[in-house]
Amino acid sequence: MVVVVGAGFIGRAVACSTGARLVPRRDFRPEHLAGAEGVVVASGRASVARDEPVASTLRSELDHLRRVLDTAEAEGVGRVVVLGSADVAGFAPVIRGDTPQAPLTRYGEVKSALEDECCLRASAWPALTSLRIAAVHGPGKPRTEALVRLARRAALPVPNGGGHSIGFVILGDVVRAVRWLLTHPASSVVAVGGGRTPLRDLLRELAIAQETQLRQVPVPVPLTLARICLRPSIPDLLGWGLRLAVPRTVVMEVPVDPTPLPEAARHLCALQ
Repeated sequence: MVVVVGAGFIGRAVACSTGARLVPRRDFRPEHLAGAEGVVVASGRASVARDEPVASTLRSELDHLRRVLDTAEAEGVGRVVVLGSADVAGFAPVIRGDTPQAPLTRYGEVKSALEDECCLRASAWPALTSLRIAAVHGPGKPRTEALVRLARRAALPVPNGGGHSIGFVILGDVVRAVRWLLTHPASSVVAVGGGRTPLRDLLRELAIAQETQLRQVPVPVPLTLARICLRPSIPDLLGWGLRLAVPRTVVMEVPVDPTPLPEAARHLCALQ
């Protein structure tokens, strides 16, 4: 039996795919893990506001994670997979499980601390693996809908020509990676991403999937400017441009082949 703690975007998809028992974070009790062979901790925060006190947020997140992990260890669970974020590595151009931490947002700082907790435990408990997941796109996610809409525009400013890779992976590939990790030993930290995904190629395939012609207009965006201005809460198109201006490749470190870009684009567009 597999138990998924956390009924968010990824947690629901993992539970649906594996037939696992889904336990919302607020409902979690130690008895939920009785007899579990595998546990997926998908109950971490999806975002942290810029004006939110880091100390209290971190305390809440660590208390919850420790409660779940303490219970799983006491129950002798064979595999535990904790969903984290590639944001722990900041603007590293290539992100793997061994890429040094360098968080640049409050969200990244919180995720880094949770990853540290997992690594500390994994040194004596090899059943535990923490994931560095790329930006996940799939059904019902507002950022996915926004990205698909952008590709329908007649013309779109593209930072630095769009030749750089962005952190990107579709939900189905993340689910397949988690399923593999539930039945195979792995390192304490593993990256889960779509590999190299050039922005201009992604936008082109999204436009083709919607039978539209998108003219991409290269605009210069110095990386130093992106470092200064990139913030999770920027909602406008400029914010998207800066967000997409940072070169980022999140490697898939499990034997799961990421969905080819044309197929991934057709899948995302079909959801809208």
